[in-house]
Amino acid sequence: MKTSQFSRLTLSTLAATLSLGLPALAGTFHVDAAATICPGSGSAAEPFCEIQRALDLAQNGDTISVAPGTYYERLVFRGKAVLLTAPGGAGNTTLDASSLGTVISITNGEDSSTVLEGFTITGGLAPYGAGIRLSGTSPEIRDCVLTDNVASQKGGGISMRNNSNPHIHDCQFTSNSALTGDGGGLYLDGSAASVEACIFIGNQAGQLGGGISMENQSAPTLTGVFFHANRSDGGGGGLAVNGGSATLLTCVLLDNISALEGGAIFAQNNAQLALDHTLVAANDAEGGTGGGLFLNSSTAILSQVTFASNSSQVDGCGIFGANSAQVSLSNCIFWGNGGSELIVPFGAAAGTFTNIEGGLSGTGNMDLDPLFVDPANRDYRLSAGSPCIDAGDPNGTLDPDGSAPDMGAFGLGTGSTDCSWTSYCETSPNSVGAGGILQVSGSVSIAAGTMTLIATGVPANNWGIFFYGASQDMTTFGDGYRCVAFPVNRLGSAVNSEAAGTASLPLNFGQYSSGPFGITAGSTWNFQFWYRDPLGVLTSHNLSDAVSVTFCP
Repeated sequence: MKTSQFSRLTLSTLAATLSLGLPALAGTFHVDAAATICPGSGSAAEPFCEIQRALDLAQNGDTISVAPGTYYERLVFRGKAVLLTAPGGAGNTTLDASSLGTVISITNGEDSSTVLEGFTITGGLAPYGAGIRLSGTSPEIRDCVLTDNVASQKGGGISMRNNSNPHIHDCQFTSNSALTGDGGGLYLDGSAASVEACIFIGNQAGQLGGGISMENQSAPTLTGVFFHANRSDGGGGGLAVNGGSATLLTCVLLDNISALEGGAIFAQNNAQLALDHTLVAANDAEGGTGGGLFLNSSTAILSQVTFASNSSQVDGCGIFGANSAQVSLSNCIFWGNGGSELIVPFGAAAGTFTNIEGGLSGTGNMDLDPLFVDPANRDYRLSAGSPCIDAGDPNGTLDPDGSAPDMGAFGLGTGSTDCSWTSYCETSPNSVGAGGILQVSGSVSIAAGTMTLIATGVPANNWGIFFYGASQDMTTFGDGYRCVAFPVNRLGSAVNSEAAGTASLPLNFGQYSSGPFGITAGSTWNFQFWYRDPLGVLTSHNLSDAVSVTFCP
């Protein structure tokens, strides 16, 4: 058979191209659980019906776009540097392992070019890492919900080991469990992680760290993380630090419980703990010491931190330190912690410019009611007459108006723009009680970045949406009232309420800093929560009351 000049040229060119090893152009695979042709080709017109098939065929740099639906699969990334994304968001796209093992395994050296985005991850059942298992890898995990995953040992939501260093942000960890071990939501073993703008609600551990547990010189940084109603049967209802170091910036630990020591935080084995602009409130060590923080042979450095309303069965409702524990306080507030704010019988505690009930010797310290706005409703901001305003270290970082910093996590600046929020409108009865109540936890300062919206009194295990707008209204909608006038803007993906009937959403101001709905210093916005209520009075949905928030720098 005679070969044409054109054919010879084409084959020659192709061979040369292959021999040069030129990278293939990045492509996009499409996946849809409702695809009528299975397995499909991966095109938009003929999508794959299974995500794993796309992962197996993808090359580095590819994107895998997954349509809304529920995918009963267990995924393995196989070292691929790909973007696995669900554009419909976690409220509409679910990965369910049906209790057959780990939902997602990323264990082959993947780095930050491997990205997981926008999924609800559930139904995992494994010894370690029921939701996601990481080993020696550093992927980016964002905008995901990890819920109802069960580890028989450690890491119900995520387990990371062997020098993993992922970036996890804008994720929710709810109702995950580590039955006999540590880290109901997240477990770190010899690893470092950056965890930002995530929430840990209703997670449980049989031993240490209902929300997060770490050991073997792990060193995570937690920024804008919200811990609420997590529980451990050992120590650290919210967080357990078993050696290594942990840094908490602009975090909130609220209503966490430990059956033994450390209602909020437990630290031992020469752990190094640093807290900055963080609230530790209403946590409980049911059967031990350290309602807010328990330190054993460890060091804690606290700056502009508020410990309030914590409790314990024995001593140190705020902090209890044992065996040469070291505590350093600066610009902090310790108030209302069951009458025993700080007990370090076999170590040392030093503080400056700190307001502590019962007093503590040191420069600038005081023993005066901080005048929180409404501690009964978890509002630990400073009211206008608080003695803690401008009472911090004048040689430290000054407030934007040039005054000395305020004490505590949520200082109230004295400039022309105050941080404030108020409730308005009416809530309506729902199938579980008087109705949903919306509150703000954390600071409404843009710079602090710790604001979290919390809806209480809503039906458990149902989904809802937080939204906001510029103007107020009161229009009947479903079984309630829409209190925010159109136009409105939805805040992220749908949020699932946990077993206690609470739904939460930490705000990442960077996502909403521009455009017609830009949240900036000096702006005022109105927020509300819409939620499903299948057993509702007249319809199957309802709304909370609303809050109006004025933001400051």
